Amino acid sequence: VWRILPEEGARAWAPAWMVGKLVHRAIELERMPDAPGFEAWLEASARSLGLSDARMLKDAVRRAQRLLDRLAASPLWTEIQAAEQRMHEAPYAYLDPDGDASVRGTIDLVYRLGERWTLVDFKTDRAKDRAHMEAIIREKGYDRQVARYVQAMETLLDVTPRAFICFLDVAGRVTVWAWQGNGDS
Repeated sequence: VWRILPEEGARAWAPAWMVGKLVHRAIELERMPDAPGFEAWLEASARSLGLSDARMLKDAVRRAQRLLDRLAASPLWTEIQAAEQRMHEAPYAYLDPDGDASVRGTIDLVYRLGERWTLVDFKTDRAKDRAHMEAIIREKGYDRQVARYVQAMETLLDVTPRAFICFLDVAGRVTVWAWQGNGDS
Protein backbone atom coordinates (compact mmCIF):
# COMPACT_ATOMS: atom_id res chain seq x y z
CA VAL A 1 0.00 0.00 0.00
CA TRP A 2 1.38 3.36 -1.06
CA ARG A 3 1.02 6.39 1.16
CA ILE A 4 2.30 9.63 -0.24
CA LEU A 5 2.97 12.25 2.42
CA PRO A 6 4.81 15.58 2.28
CA GLU A 7 8.24 15.81 3.88
CA GLU A 8 8.25 17.36 7.32
CA GLY A 9 7.99 21.13 6.95
CA ALA A 10 7.66 20.93 3.15
CA ARG A 11 4.89 22.55 1.16
CA ALA A 12 2.01 20.15 0.55
CA TRP A 13 2.52 19.79 -3.19
CA ALA A 14 1.12 16.70 -4.90
CA PRO A 15 3.64 14.94 -7.17
CA ALA A 16 3.34 15.91 -10.84
CA TRP A 17 3.04 12.25 -11.87
CA MET A 18 0.00 11.95 -9.59
CA VAL A 19 -1.70 14.96 -11.18
CA GLY A 20 -0.92 13.48 -14.61
CA LYS A 21 -2.49 10.14 -13.68
CA LEU A 22 -5.61 11.87 -12.36
CA VAL A 23 -5.97 13.93 -15.53
CA HIS A 24 -5.49 10.89 -17.77
CA ARG A 25 -8.02 8.88 -15.77
CA ALA A 26 -10.59 11.68 -16.09
CA ILE A 27 -9.98 11.98 -19.84
CA GLU A 28 -10.24 8.21 -20.28
CA LEU A 29 -13.61 8.20 -18.52
CA GLU A 30 -14.63 11.54 -20.07
CA ARG A 31 -15.31 12.93 -16.59
CA MET A 32 -14.91 16.67 -16.73
CA PRO A 33 -15.22 19.17 -13.87
CA ASP A 34 -18.83 20.04 -14.74
CA ALA A 35 -19.94 16.44 -13.99
CA PRO A 36 -21.94 15.97 -10.78
CA GLY A 37 -19.73 14.76 -7.93
CA PHE A 38 -16.57 15.38 -9.94
CA GLU A 39 -14.46 16.77 -7.10
CA ALA A 40 -15.35 13.88 -4.76
CA TRP A 41 -14.61 11.38 -7.54
CA LEU A 42 -11.25 13.03 -8.27
CA GLU A 43 -10.31 13.02 -4.58
CA ALA A 44 -11.26 9.33 -4.31
CA SER A 45 -9.14 8.63 -7.39
CA ALA A 46 -6.18 10.41 -5.78
CA ARG A 47 -6.66 8.38 -2.61
CA SER A 48 -6.70 5.17 -4.67
CA LEU A 49 -3.28 6.17 -6.03
CA GLY A 50 -1.91 6.48 -2.49
CA LEU A 51 -2.35 10.15 -1.69
CA SER A 52 -3.46 10.49 1.92
CA ASP A 53 -2.36 13.90 3.19
CA ALA A 54 -5.34 16.30 3.18
CA ARG A 55 -3.27 19.25 1.93
CA MET A 56 -1.71 17.21 -0.86
CA LEU A 57 -5.14 15.86 -1.82
CA LYS A 58 -6.49 19.39 -2.08
CA ASP A 59 -3.51 20.43 -4.22
CA ALA A 60 -3.83 17.41 -6.54
CA VAL A 61 -7.56 17.98 -7.03
CA ARG A 62 -7.08 21.71 -7.62
CA ARG A 63 -4.30 21.25 -10.19
CA ALA A 64 -5.99 18.38 -12.05
CA GLN A 65 -9.29 20.26 -12.13
CA ARG A 66 -7.60 23.36 -13.53
CA LEU A 67 -6.01 21.33 -16.36
CA LEU A 68 -9.29 19.56 -17.12
CA ASP A 69 -11.23 22.85 -17.10
CA ARG A 70 -8.85 24.12 -19.78
CA LEU A 71 -9.24 20.98 -21.86
CA ALA A 72 -13.04 20.99 -21.57
CA ALA A 73 -13.12 24.59 -22.86
CA SER A 74 -10.80 23.88 -25.81
CA PRO A 75 -11.76 23.49 -29.48
CA LEU A 76 -9.98 20.11 -29.45
CA TRP A 77 -12.32 18.74 -26.75
CA THR A 78 -15.32 20.05 -28.70
CA GLU A 79 -14.09 18.13 -31.75
CA ILE A 80 -13.45 15.01 -29.67
CA GLN A 81 -16.98 15.12 -28.27
CA ALA A 82 -18.37 15.42 -31.82
CA ALA A 83 -16.52 12.29 -32.99
CA GLU A 84 -18.55 9.30 -34.14
CA GLN A 85 -16.08 6.91 -32.54
CA ARG A 86 -13.69 7.36 -29.60
CA MET A 87 -11.26 4.87 -28.10
CA HIS A 88 -9.48 5.88 -24.91
CA GLU A 89 -6.28 4.18 -23.74
CA ALA A 90 -6.23 2.16 -26.96
CA PRO A 91 -3.71 -0.70 -26.69
CA TYR A 92 -1.84 -2.02 -29.70
CA ALA A 93 0.59 -4.84 -30.41
CA TYR A 94 2.18 -6.11 -33.60
CA LEU A 95 5.43 -7.64 -34.85
CA ASP A 96 8.01 -5.29 -36.28
CA PRO A 97 8.50 -5.50 -40.08
CA ASP A 98 11.30 -8.07 -39.64
CA GLY A 99 9.12 -10.19 -37.38
CA ASP A 100 11.84 -10.10 -34.73
CA ALA A 101 10.17 -8.15 -31.95
CA SER A 102 6.78 -7.27 -30.60
CA VAL A 103 5.84 -3.59 -30.72
CA ARG A 104 3.38 -2.60 -27.99
CA GLY A 105 1.93 0.55 -26.57
CA THR A 106 -1.17 2.43 -25.52
CA ILE A 107 -2.50 5.54 -27.24
CA ASP A 108 -4.27 8.05 -24.98
CA LEU A 109 -7.07 8.70 -27.46
CA VAL A 110 -8.00 7.71 -31.00
CA TYR A 111 -11.14 9.14 -32.55
CA ARG A 112 -12.90 9.21 -35.89
CA LEU A 113 -14.76 12.21 -37.26
CA GLY A 114 -16.20 11.38 -40.66
CA GLU A 115 -13.53 9.44 -42.51
CA ARG A 116 -10.69 11.16 -40.64
CA TRP A 117 -8.87 9.37 -37.81
CA THR A 118 -6.99 11.38 -35.19
CA LEU A 119 -4.78 10.31 -32.33
CA VAL A 120 -4.03 12.50 -29.34
CA ASP A 121 -1.38 12.13 -26.68
CA PHE A 122 -2.14 14.32 -23.65
CA LYS A 123 0.67 15.88 -21.64
CA THR A 124 0.51 17.60 -18.27
CA ASP A 125 4.08 18.93 -18.37
CA ARG A 126 4.25 22.64 -17.64
CA ALA A 127 5.82 24.81 -20.35
CA LYS A 128 6.37 28.57 -20.23
CA ASP A 129 5.74 29.07 -23.97
CA ARG A 130 5.50 27.21 -27.28
CA ALA A 131 9.29 27.12 -27.77
CA HIS A 132 9.69 25.56 -24.32
CA MET A 133 6.93 23.04 -25.14
CA GLU A 134 8.71 22.06 -28.37
CA ALA A 135 11.98 21.64 -26.45
CA ILE A 136 10.19 19.34 -23.98
CA ILE A 137 8.76 17.34 -26.90
CA ARG A 138 12.24 16.79 -28.33
CA GLU A 139 14.02 16.21 -24.99
CA LYS A 140 11.51 13.69 -23.69
CA GLY A 141 11.04 11.97 -27.05
CA TYR A 142 7.33 12.72 -27.27
CA ASP A 143 7.69 13.25 -31.03
CA ARG A 144 9.15 9.75 -31.41
CA GLN A 145 6.39 8.37 -29.19
CA VAL A 146 3.72 9.85 -31.45
CA ALA A 147 5.56 8.55 -34.52
CA ARG A 148 5.30 5.03 -33.03
CA TYR A 149 1.56 5.54 -32.52
CA VAL A 150 1.13 6.65 -36.14
CA GLN A 151 3.13 3.61 -37.29
CA ALA A 152 0.89 1.34 -35.22
CA MET A 153 -2.26 2.75 -36.80
CA GLU A 154 -0.77 2.48 -40.28
CA THR A 155 0.32 -1.11 -39.63
CA LEU A 156 -2.83 -2.34 -37.91
CA LEU A 157 -5.60 -0.25 -39.47
CA ASP A 158 -4.07 0.81 -42.78
CA VAL A 159 -4.87 4.45 -42.02
CA THR A 160 -2.62 7.45 -41.53
CA PRO A 161 -4.16 9.55 -38.78
CA ARG A 162 -3.68 13.15 -37.87
CA ALA A 163 -1.53 13.08 -34.75
CA PHE A 164 -1.47 15.65 -31.96
CA ILE A 165 0.30 16.15 -28.69
CA CYS A 166 -2.01 18.18 -26.48
CA PHE A 167 -0.21 20.06 -23.72
CA LEU A 168 -2.62 21.19 -21.02
CA ASP A 169 -0.32 23.81 -19.46
CA VAL A 170 1.61 26.02 -21.83
CA ALA A 171 1.62 29.37 -20.03
CA GLY A 172 -1.74 28.42 -18.55
CA ARG A 173 -3.34 27.38 -21.85
CA VAL A 174 -4.06 24.25 -23.88
CA THR A 175 -1.65 24.07 -26.82
CA VAL A 176 -1.80 21.43 -29.55
CA TRP A 177 1.31 20.31 -31.43
CA ALA A 178 0.61 18.67 -34.78
CA TRP A 179 2.93 15.86 -35.82
CA GLN A 180 4.05 16.31 -39.43
CA GLY A 181 5.70 12.98 -40.11
CA ASN A 182 9.26 13.97 -39.41
CA GLY A 183 9.00 14.96 -35.77
CA ASP A 184 8.56 18.66 -36.48
CA SER A 185 5.35 20.65 -36.14
